Amino acid sequence: MKKKDKFRKSELSAKERKELRRAEEERRPTVAEAEAEEDKRTRRRIYAIALAVVAAIAIAVGVAIPTYMSCNYLFERNPVAVIEMSIGEKSYTMKYELFAADCPYATANFAFLADSGVFDGATVYDTQRDWVRFGGYVAETDEEGKTVFKHRSEDEEFCRALQKDFNEVHYTKTVTSNGQTTTEDNPTEVLKYTLKQDKVRLNYTDYDFALCSNYSGGSQSMTEFQISGTREARPTTLQGSNNRTATVNFQTFGRLFNDDEKTKEAVAAVLALAQDENGEKNYMNTYFLPPVTAVTIEKVKVYNYEFPWKTAKYPHGFEDYMNEITAFSSESDNWNKSHL
Repeated sequence: MKKKDKFRKSELSAKERKELRRAEEERRPTVAEAEAEEDKRTRRRIYAIALAVVAAIAIAVGVAIPTYMSCNYLFERNPVAVIEMSIGEKSYTMKYELFAADCPYATANFAFLADSGVFDGATVYDTQRDWVRFGGYVAETDEEGKTVFKHRSEDEEFCRALQKDFNEVHYTKTVTSNGQTTTEDNPTEVLKYTLKQDKVRLNYTDYDFALCSNYSGGSQSMTEFQISGTREARPTTLQGSNNRTATVNFQTFGRLFNDDEKTKEAVAAVLALAQDENGEKNYMNTYFLPPVTAVTIEKVKVYNYEFPWKTAKYPHGFEDYMNEITAFSSESDNWNKSHL
Protein backbone atom coordinates (compact mmCIF):
# COMPACT_ATOMS: atom_id res chain seq x y z
CA MET A 1 0.00 0.00 0.00
CA LYS A 2 1.28 3.39 -0.93
CA LYS A 3 1.89 5.90 1.81
CA LYS A 4 -0.26 8.49 0.16
CA ASP A 5 -3.20 6.04 0.14
CA LYS A 6 -3.13 5.69 3.92
CA PHE A 7 -4.91 8.96 4.56
CA ARG A 8 -7.79 9.93 2.38
CA LYS A 9 -9.27 13.34 2.35
CA SER A 10 -12.86 13.76 3.48
CA GLU A 11 -15.44 13.65 0.79
CA LEU A 12 -16.81 16.95 2.24
CA SER A 13 -15.34 20.18 1.11
CA ALA A 14 -13.93 22.69 3.57
CA LYS A 15 -16.96 24.86 3.11
CA GLU A 16 -19.34 21.95 3.81
CA ARG A 17 -17.41 21.00 6.92
CA LYS A 18 -17.57 24.58 8.15
CA GLU A 19 -21.37 24.70 7.62
CA LEU A 20 -21.75 21.36 9.45
CA ARG A 21 -19.80 22.67 12.47
CA ARG A 22 -21.91 25.84 12.46
CA ALA A 23 -25.16 23.75 12.50
CA GLU A 24 -23.87 21.63 15.38
CA GLU A 25 -23.01 24.77 17.35
CA GLU A 26 -26.53 26.11 16.78
CA ARG A 27 -28.09 22.86 18.01
CA ARG A 28 -25.96 22.77 21.16
CA PRO A 29 -27.86 24.28 24.17
CA THR A 30 -26.50 27.28 25.97
CA VAL A 31 -25.23 27.04 29.52
CA ALA A 32 -28.48 28.60 30.81
CA GLU A 33 -30.58 26.15 28.81
CA ALA A 34 -28.53 23.21 30.08
CA GLU A 35 -28.94 24.36 33.69
CA ALA A 36 -32.71 24.80 33.22
CA GLU A 37 -33.03 21.31 31.80
CA GLU A 38 -31.00 19.89 34.67
CA ASP A 39 -33.29 21.70 37.13
CA LYS A 40 -36.31 20.10 35.49
CA ARG A 41 -34.77 16.66 35.77
CA THR A 42 -33.91 17.30 39.42
CA ARG A 43 -37.47 18.41 40.22
CA ARG A 44 -38.87 15.34 38.48
CA ARG A 45 -36.60 13.10 40.55
CA ILE A 46 -37.66 14.88 43.76
CA TYR A 47 -41.36 14.50 42.88
CA ALA A 48 -40.88 10.81 42.10
CA ILE A 49 -39.08 10.23 45.39
CA ALA A 50 -41.75 12.15 47.32
CA LEU A 51 -44.54 10.13 45.70
CA ALA A 52 -42.69 6.92 46.48
CA VAL A 53 -42.30 7.96 50.12
CA VAL A 54 -45.98 8.89 50.42
CA ALA A 55 -47.01 5.58 48.83
CA ALA A 56 -44.69 3.68 51.16
CA ILE A 57 -46.13 5.47 54.20
CA ALA A 58 -49.71 4.76 53.05
CA ILE A 59 -48.91 1.09 52.53
CA ALA A 60 -47.12 0.90 55.87
CA VAL A 61 -50.08 2.48 57.68
CA GLY A 62 -52.51 0.19 55.89
CA VAL A 63 -50.52 -2.84 56.95
CA ALA A 64 -49.32 -1.66 60.35
CA ILE A 65 -52.68 -0.73 61.87
CA PRO A 66 -54.41 -4.08 61.23
CA THR A 67 -51.19 -5.85 62.17
CA TYR A 68 -50.96 -3.86 65.38
CA MET A 69 -54.57 -4.73 66.16
CA SER A 70 -54.03 -8.43 65.61
CA CYS A 71 -50.31 -8.99 66.25
CA ASN A 72 -51.02 -10.41 69.68
CA TYR A 73 -53.36 -12.95 68.16
CA LEU A 74 -51.36 -14.18 65.16
CA PHE A 75 -49.95 -17.14 67.02
CA GLU A 76 -53.14 -18.02 68.90
CA ARG A 77 -54.78 -21.27 67.87
CA ASN A 78 -58.28 -20.13 68.83
CA PRO A 79 -60.25 -17.11 67.60
CA VAL A 80 -59.96 -13.97 69.69
CA ALA A 81 -62.82 -11.53 70.32
CA VAL A 82 -61.97 -7.90 71.01
CA ILE A 83 -64.82 -5.98 72.63
CA GLU A 84 -64.57 -2.19 72.71
CA MET A 85 -66.92 -0.43 75.11
CA SER A 86 -67.47 2.97 76.68
CA ILE A 87 -68.77 4.14 80.05
CA GLY A 88 -69.47 7.84 79.82
CA GLU A 89 -66.40 9.37 78.19
CA LYS A 90 -63.99 6.59 79.17
CA SER A 91 -63.17 3.69 76.85
CA TYR A 92 -62.38 0.10 77.79
CA THR A 93 -61.30 -3.01 75.90
CA MET A 94 -62.02 -6.65 76.67
CA LYS A 95 -60.20 -9.52 74.93
CA TYR A 96 -61.40 -13.10 74.92
CA GLU A 97 -60.13 -16.41 73.60
CA LEU A 98 -63.04 -18.32 72.01
CA PHE A 99 -63.23 -22.10 72.28
CA ALA A 100 -63.94 -22.75 68.59
CA ALA A 101 -63.09 -26.46 68.70
CA ASP A 102 -65.13 -27.32 71.80
CA CYS A 103 -67.92 -24.78 71.27
CA PRO A 104 -68.37 -24.37 67.49
CA TYR A 105 -72.06 -23.38 67.73
CA ALA A 106 -71.57 -20.55 70.20
CA THR A 107 -68.36 -19.34 68.54
CA ALA A 108 -69.88 -19.25 65.05
CA ASN A 109 -72.98 -17.50 66.34
CA PHE A 110 -70.96 -14.87 68.19
CA ALA A 111 -68.69 -14.30 65.17
CA PHE A 112 -71.68 -13.94 62.84
CA LEU A 113 -73.40 -11.41 65.09
CA ALA A 114 -70.17 -9.43 65.57
CA ASP A 115 -69.46 -9.36 61.83
CA SER A 116 -73.06 -8.31 61.13
CA GLY A 117 -72.80 -5.34 63.47
CA VAL A 118 -75.45 -6.60 65.90
CA PHE A 119 -73.30 -5.51 68.85
CA ASP A 120 -72.18 -2.14 67.47
CA GLY A 121 -73.80 0.53 69.60
CA ALA A 122 -75.60 -2.05 71.76
CA THR A 123 -76.00 -1.48 75.48
CA VAL A 124 -75.16 -3.44 78.61
CA TYR A 125 -78.67 -4.04 79.90
CA ASP A 126 -78.06 -6.05 83.08
CA THR A 127 -75.36 -5.84 85.76
CA GLN A 128 -76.81 -7.78 88.67
CA ARG A 129 -75.38 -10.75 90.61
CA ASP A 130 -71.77 -9.99 89.61
CA TRP A 131 -72.23 -10.40 85.88
CA VAL A 132 -72.60 -8.23 82.81
CA ARG A 133 -75.09 -8.90 80.03
CA PHE A 134 -75.00 -7.40 76.56
CA GLY A 135 -76.36 -8.30 73.15
CA GLY A 136 -78.79 -7.02 70.57
CA TYR A 137 -80.40 -4.31 72.68
CA VAL A 138 -79.95 -0.61 71.89
CA ALA A 139 -80.84 2.08 74.43
CA GLU A 140 -83.20 4.83 73.30
CA THR A 141 -85.02 7.70 75.00
CA ASP A 142 -88.81 7.71 74.87
CA GLU A 143 -91.14 10.75 74.78
CA GLU A 144 -91.09 11.00 78.56
CA GLY A 145 -87.29 11.09 78.64
CA LYS A 146 -86.91 7.59 80.03
CA THR A 147 -84.42 5.08 78.72
CA VAL A 148 -86.04 2.21 76.84
CA PHE A 149 -84.43 -0.74 75.09
CA LYS A 150 -85.05 -1.78 71.51
CA HIS A 151 -83.85 -5.09 70.15
CA ARG A 152 -82.13 -5.31 66.78
CA SER A 153 -84.80 -7.74 65.59
CA GLU A 154 -87.28 -4.85 65.76
CA ASP A 155 -85.20 -2.80 63.32
CA GLU A 156 -86.49 -3.82 59.88
CA GLU A 157 -83.80 -1.94 57.95
CA PHE A 158 -81.03 -3.56 59.96
CA CYS A 159 -82.53 -7.05 59.65
CA ARG A 160 -83.13 -6.67 55.93
CA ALA A 161 -79.36 -6.41 55.45
CA LEU A 162 -79.02 -9.87 57.07
CA GLN A 163 -81.48 -11.63 54.77
CA LYS A 164 -78.72 -12.89 52.48
CA ASP A 165 -77.61 -15.20 55.29
CA PHE A 166 -81.03 -16.84 55.76
CA ASN A 167 -83.61 -18.76 53.76
CA GLU A 168 -86.56 -16.61 52.76
CA VAL A 169 -88.94 -18.77 54.82
CA HIS A 170 -87.44 -17.07 57.87
CA TYR A 171 -88.11 -13.50 56.75
CA THR A 172 -91.50 -13.78 55.06
CA LYS A 173 -94.97 -14.33 56.42
CA THR A 174 -98.15 -15.67 54.82
CA VAL A 175 -101.21 -13.47 55.08
CA THR A 176 -104.74 -14.55 54.12
CA SER A 177 -107.30 -11.84 53.46
CA ASN A 178 -110.66 -12.13 51.67
CA GLY A 179 -109.84 -15.67 50.66
CA GLN A 180 -106.55 -14.66 49.02
CA THR A 181 -103.17 -15.72 50.39
CA THR A 182 -100.13 -13.51 49.88
CA THR A 183 -96.55 -13.57 51.11
CA GLU A 184 -95.17 -10.47 52.77
CA ASP A 185 -91.66 -9.45 53.76
CA ASN A 186 -91.01 -9.99 57.48
CA PRO A 187 -87.28 -9.34 58.10
CA THR A 188 -87.62 -9.04 61.87
CA GLU A 189 -87.73 -12.84 62.17
CA VAL A 190 -84.13 -13.49 61.07
CA LEU A 191 -82.62 -12.95 64.52
CA LYS A 192 -85.19 -15.11 66.30
CA TYR A 193 -83.54 -18.50 66.04
CA THR A 194 -82.39 -20.99 68.66
CA LEU A 195 -79.30 -23.20 68.74
CA LYS A 196 -78.38 -26.44 70.40
CA GLN A 197 -75.91 -26.30 73.23
CA ASP A 198 -72.42 -27.36 72.29
CA LYS A 199 -71.37 -30.87 73.28
CA VAL A 200 -68.68 -29.50 75.60
CA ARG A 201 -70.77 -27.64 78.14
CA LEU A 202 -68.52 -25.52 80.30
CA ASN A 203 -70.19 -23.94 83.30
CA TYR A 204 -70.37 -20.15 83.47
CA THR A 205 -68.48 -20.32 86.78
CA ASP A 206 -65.52 -22.28 85.37
CA TYR A 207 -63.40 -19.18 84.64
CA ASP A 208 -63.00 -15.69 86.01
CA PHE A 209 -64.73 -13.25 83.66
CA ALA A 210 -66.01 -16.08 81.46
CA LEU A 211 -67.75 -15.17 78.19
CA CYS A 212 -71.04 -17.08 78.00
CA SER A 213 -73.83 -17.55 75.47
CA ASN A 214 -77.52 -17.66 76.33
CA TYR A 215 -79.50 -20.87 75.75
CA SER A 216 -82.70 -19.88 77.52
CA GLY A 217 -84.76 -20.65 74.42
CA GLY A 218 -86.32 -17.20 74.08
CA SER A 219 -86.90 -15.84 70.59
CA GLN A 220 -84.03 -13.33 70.99
CA SER A 221 -81.79 -15.30 73.34
CA MET A 222 -79.13 -16.17 70.77
CA THR A 223 -78.13 -12.50 70.55
CA GLU A 224 -77.59 -12.26 74.31
CA PHE A 225 -74.26 -12.86 76.06
CA GLN A 226 -72.96 -12.72 79.60
CA ILE A 227 -69.61 -11.95 81.18
CA SER A 228 -69.35 -13.47 84.66
CA GLY A 229 -67.22 -11.54 87.09
CA THR A 230 -65.78 -14.33 89.25
CA ARG A 231 -66.06 -18.08 89.79
CA GLU A 232 -67.91 -17.79 93.06
CA ALA A 233 -70.88 -20.14 93.48
CA ARG A 234 -74.10 -18.79 92.03
CA PRO A 235 -77.71 -19.99 92.11
CA THR A 236 -79.10 -21.70 89.03
CA THR A 237 -82.32 -19.68 89.24
CA LEU A 238 -83.05 -15.97 89.53
CA GLN A 239 -85.87 -14.20 91.29
CA GLY A 240 -87.50 -11.71 88.93
CA SER A 241 -89.20 -8.40 89.67
CA ASN A 242 -92.59 -10.10 89.46
CA ASN A 243 -91.52 -12.85 91.89
CA ARG A 244 -91.16 -15.37 89.05
CA THR A 245 -88.05 -17.50 88.84
CA ALA A 246 -85.99 -17.81 85.68
CA THR A 247 -83.47 -20.53 84.96
CA VAL A 248 -79.89 -19.47 84.33
CA ASN A 249 -78.88 -21.23 81.14
CA PHE A 250 -75.57 -19.72 80.07
CA GLN A 251 -72.73 -21.75 78.56
CA THR A 252 -69.10 -20.63 78.71
CA PHE A 253 -67.42 -20.49 75.30
CA GLY A 254 -64.63 -17.98 75.94
CA ARG A 255 -62.19 -16.95 78.63
CA LEU A 256 -60.16 -13.88 79.46
CA PHE A 257 -57.32 -13.40 76.96
CA ASN A 258 -53.98 -14.04 78.65
CA ASP A 259 -55.35 -12.80 81.98
CA ASP A 260 -55.67 -9.35 80.43
CA GLU A 261 -55.71 -6.59 83.05
CA LYS A 262 -57.59 -4.16 80.80
CA THR A 263 -60.41 -6.66 80.53
CA LYS A 264 -60.61 -7.00 84.30
CA GLU A 265 -60.64 -3.23 84.59
CA ALA A 266 -63.49 -2.99 82.07
CA VAL A 267 -65.67 -5.60 83.76
CA ALA A 268 -64.95 -4.18 87.22
CA ALA A 269 -65.99 -0.73 85.99
CA VAL A 270 -69.33 -2.07 84.78
CA LEU A 271 -69.98 -4.11 87.91
CA ALA A 272 -69.28 -1.07 90.06
CA LEU A 273 -72.07 0.97 88.47
CA ALA A 274 -75.18 1.74 90.49
CA GLN A 275 -78.08 -0.44 89.44
CA ASP A 276 -80.88 1.78 90.64
CA GLU A 277 -81.55 5.50 91.01
CA ASN A 278 -83.24 7.20 93.97
CA GLY A 279 -83.99 3.79 95.41
CA GLU A 280 -86.10 2.74 92.42
CA LYS A 281 -85.40 -0.30 90.23
CA ASN A 282 -86.42 0.25 86.64
CA TYR A 283 -86.52 -3.25 85.20
CA MET A 284 -86.36 -3.69 81.48
CA ASN A 285 -87.84 -7.17 81.76
CA THR A 286 -88.26 -9.91 84.37
CA TYR A 287 -84.79 -9.63 85.88
CA PHE A 288 -83.08 -6.89 83.85
CA LEU A 289 -81.23 -4.29 85.92
CA PRO A 290 -79.56 -1.88 83.48
CA PRO A 291 -76.92 0.44 84.97
CA VAL A 292 -77.90 4.07 85.53
CA THR A 293 -74.82 5.23 83.62
CA ALA A 294 -75.10 3.91 80.08
CA VAL A 295 -72.57 1.28 79.05
CA THR A 296 -72.24 0.97 75.29
CA ILE A 297 -70.59 -1.80 73.29
CA GLU A 298 -68.95 0.28 70.58
CA LYS A 299 -67.60 -2.55 68.44
CA VAL A 300 -66.83 -6.27 68.53
CA LYS A 301 -64.31 -7.90 66.19
CA VAL A 302 -63.33 -11.55 65.96
CA TYR A 303 -59.81 -12.42 64.80
CA ASN A 304 -58.37 -15.78 63.67
CA TYR A 305 -61.75 -16.93 62.38
CA GLU A 306 -62.50 -17.86 58.75
CA PHE A 307 -66.25 -17.02 58.58
CA PRO A 308 -66.86 -20.13 56.43
CA TRP A 309 -70.44 -19.21 55.49
CA LYS A 310 -69.12 -16.39 53.26
CA THR A 311 -68.09 -18.88 50.56
CA ALA A 312 -70.20 -19.73 47.53
CA LYS A 313 -70.75 -23.17 49.02
CA TYR A 314 -73.50 -21.74 51.23
CA PRO A 315 -76.23 -19.94 49.22
CA HIS A 316 -77.98 -18.86 52.42
CA GLY A 317 -74.75 -18.11 54.24
CA PHE A 318 -74.91 -18.42 58.00
CA GLU A 319 -78.07 -20.55 58.08
CA ASP A 320 -76.70 -23.09 55.59
CA TYR A 321 -73.42 -23.39 57.48
CA MET A 322 -75.13 -23.81 60.86
CA ASN A 323 -77.45 -26.42 59.38
CA GLU A 324 -74.42 -28.29 58.02
CA ILE A 325 -72.83 -28.51 61.46
CA THR A 326 -76.26 -29.33 62.97
CA ALA A 327 -76.27 -26.29 65.23
CA PHE A 328 -79.94 -25.37 64.98
CA SER A 329 -82.50 -26.82 67.33
CA SER A 330 -85.31 -29.08 66.15
CA GLU A 331 -87.73 -27.81 63.52
CA SER A 332 -90.42 -27.21 66.13
CA ASP A 333 -88.13 -24.98 68.18
CA ASN A 334 -86.26 -23.30 65.33
CA TRP A 335 -87.30 -19.68 64.76
CA ASN A 336 -90.60 -18.19 65.73
CA LYS A 337 -92.89 -20.01 63.28
CA SER A 338 -96.18 -18.62 64.49
CA HIS A 339 -96.63 -16.89 61.13
CA LEU A 340 -96.34 -20.11 59.07
